[in-house]
Amino acid sequence: MKSTHTHLPRHLRVSRGAYYHVIRKDGRDVWKPLGRDYGQALRLWAELEAEKLTARTVADLVAGYLADCAGRLKPSTVTGYREFSRPLLAVFGAVECDALRREDVARYVRARNNYAGNRERALLSAAYTWGRNVGLVASDPTKGLNLRAKEAPRQRYVTDAELAALLAAAGRLRPVIELAYLTGLRRGDLLALRVMDGGEAGIAVRIGKTGAVRLIEWTDALRAAWRACTAGRIGAAPVVAGRRGKPYTPVAFRQAWERIRLRAGLPDVRFHDLRRKSGSDLPLEHAAALLAHADSKVTARHYHAKPVSVRPVR
Repeated sequence: MKSTHTHLPRHLRVSRGAYYHVIRKDGRDVWKPLGRDYGQALRLWAELEAEKLTARTVADLVAGYLADCAGRLKPSTVTGYREFSRPLLAVFGAVECDALRREDVARYVRARNNYAGNRERALLSAAYTWGRNVGLVASDPTKGLNLRAKEAPRQRYVTDAELAALLAAAGRLRPVIELAYLTGLRRGDLLALRVMDGGEAGIAVRIGKTGAVRLIEWTDALRAAWRACTAGRIGAAPVVAGRRGKPYTPVAFRQAWERIRLRAGLPDVRFHDLRRKSGSDLPLEHAAALLAHADSKVTARHYHAKPVSVRPVR
């Protein structure tokens, strides 16, 4: 089993979607359940392995780093790190930490040559930095590696006709998609909204990425979308809720979005593209304020993708 899960550190196994700490005792394997959540499993694994953790392999090192992150960062961030670790550890997971060479990492990044490769290399670098700080490794093969794949910003603009198709395919989530477009909120901030966040002047939003607070003023369209989302609920009830009024988990909402975009015939449209449309449909300074960007250059580079219309010579 271990050979097919090389991204996992020693003594950590997965079976039927659940994680276990497995050690050999008295001639047989002893399986200790750690739950189905990978972040929680890593934390428990780190506690069980604390006294004998030596980070023999790259998989051990990355697992230790992710377990440390799980106590400090948002679950969604740790989940992202976990996903970036999979292809990386499929190649380097079983390699001894001190045996990994800079040229091995350079060859990997060149072969990947994409956005994911850059993030995987950054994760590996962070794991080695953490390992050095806690005394698990002595060297770092990612240092001095002046190599990075060129990244072009995503410029997918959702047209008005495509937005209409998404809304038509959204069913009961139609007002949620309207709310997302009108506010330009990231998925996490949208899912964090509570009914009580809607006040007399507008919607008070705490931006999860920066902690900044924004008041999005009411318009007739925004108020209508808000009322449709929150009908029959009050106080701390979630704005984006399932049929029984329970909040959507990030995974459930991603699955719902997947169904919407496929029904709309737009499999290449990501939920984040709605945020880009919000920014693209406004003047630059207004867009930067709505999207809570401290620097409008970020807005111009990543969220102003609407094609410029020009007239021909004649």
